[in-house]
Amino acid sequence: MKRAIILAGLILFGCIATASGDTSEDQKKYWGLRALAEEGDVASQYKLGTMYYTGEGVRADDQKAVGWYRKAAEQGHPKAQNSLGNMYYNGYGVPKDYQKAVMWYRKAAEQGDADAKRNLANMYNEGPAPPPKPAQAKPGASIPR
Repeated sequence: MKRAIILAGLILFGCIATASGDTSEDQKKYWGLRALAEEGDVASQYKLGTMYYTGEGVRADDQKAVGWYRKAAEQGHPKAQNSLGNMYYNGYGVPKDYQKAVMWYRKAAEQGDADAKRNLANMYNEGPAPPPKPAQAKPGASIPR
């Protein structure tokens, strides 16, 4: 039922947008993703975060990007976890926090995300990175170099 209402709204929005001359593909993509993201679709949440980060089809807004990345990251989306780590590492939309960057990079890396593995390794090789806490170390595990 909720999807039917959302779809009806999207159709109505499309008619209004067409009548006003706004038929931008980016806007259509945005509203379609937004509806799915609000329903909890993790891939749409990640894509919406990326749209806000890059300014694709929307005004760039790092805080909104962080919000959507976080929603997807908390559901276990590895690319969103890596992106959220990047936001903390660079201080985009949030205060710089290297410990949180490491935490999110590590979550994504544990799922096999190559970008997160590289980001985590770079933090340890080039700094700045907090040293790992002994409780975080797993038997037989090594810190990426």
